[in-house]
Amino acid sequence: FVYLALELCDLSLADMVVALTQRPIRNSHVMNVVEVLRGIAHGVRHIHELRIVHRDLKPQNILLARRKSLKRYNDTKVDQQEKWTNICGCLERQEYIPKISDMGLGKQLSGQQSSYGVMSNVGSSKFANS
Repeated sequence: FVYLALELCDLSLADMVVALTQRPIRNSHVMNVVEVLRGIAHGVRHIHELRIVHRDLKPQNILLARRKSLKRYNDTKVDQQEKWTNICGCLERQEYIPKISDMGLGKQLSGQQSSYGVMSNVGSSKFANS
């Protein structure tokens, strides 16, 4: 088994999406979201170059770490509105670094094995012969 450890992150990509829907979206938000997505794409490319397939990539499994240590959002003294304001402010200042997490379903491909192609033991056998 290989265990991966990440630093404590403030939120997930799913949390950021919720925060952005709670406030009017500015052009600066859009440009910075593009930078976050670019970072995710670089991370996915890197794990694919290592011949690792994540197999459970979703917004909840992309964590966003702060470039510098500031107030944590899981602090119980922070109300929801302040949380969304802080997230949008950090996004505007490009303070987030995306981290791919939850590699529990990940698989390292061996030899000429490909993630494309016929997969056995996936889905219902009812549909296999259709």
